[in-house]
Amino acid sequence: HSSIVYLGEQEYIRCASDGKRYGVCEDLAVCAVDSTEIRNLIPTILPAPFVTFGLFPEMSEALQNETCNVLVSGSYKIYGDSKLQDKIFSGSYIMSSFHISRDPLVSVIRPGDYAWFDLVEGAKAAALRSSHRNIEVAIGPWTCPNSTELPMSFLNAPRCVGSAYEVFERS
Repeated sequence: HSSIVYLGEQEYIRCASDGKRYGVCEDLAVCAVDSTEIRNLIPTILPAPFVTFGLFPEMSEALQNETCNVLVSGSYKIYGDSKLQDKIFSGSYIMSSFHISRDPLVSVIRPGDYAWFDLVEGAKAAALRSSHRNIEVAIGPWTCPNSTELPMSFLNAPRCVGSAYEVFERS
């Protein structure tokens, strides 16, 4: 997973974080990278008039030319942009220290390796479902010193590594 964060000037990061749009925050303008996760998340935090969605290069440029004052993006995109990194290192921008959400990354497999794809996707689904059913890292008889000793089950992933919630908390 990639962290979804705010980037911009400290005052406006605070405005976006608090969901404030009045007083010192009345000029809040948010540029959000148009991904499924961000498009579903941001409208629950800020109303549409304060948010513009677009591709990362466009939104990054809009932040830098002050069309907006806060960028919402996956942290991996921000870390990959040298201009934004320069602004962070110079102190012009800060990145929110908290994560708004986690953006799921895709599973990558060798071309045509459908059995491995099914295994990876099944383990991800099991970790997510285990979060909903309160299945946590094994305590007691379930240990994972050697996974070959366990019966074959998609529940091995959350029992050995943790539910999606537990993995999120550790990252």
